[in-house]
Amino acid sequence: MLKRLLVHRQHHDPSNSIEFLLASLGSCYIELGLFEQQIR
Repeated sequence: MLKRLLVHRQHHDPSNSIEFLLASLGSCYIELGLFEQQIR
């Protein structure tokens, strides 16, 4: 998951890095939430 974010980061426009960081954190949070639901 982290490697995928790093790859996206390299191709992303630096001017939107903050927006991208928030979006990537949001997607990570969603994936972790789904993962927790699967464990339960």
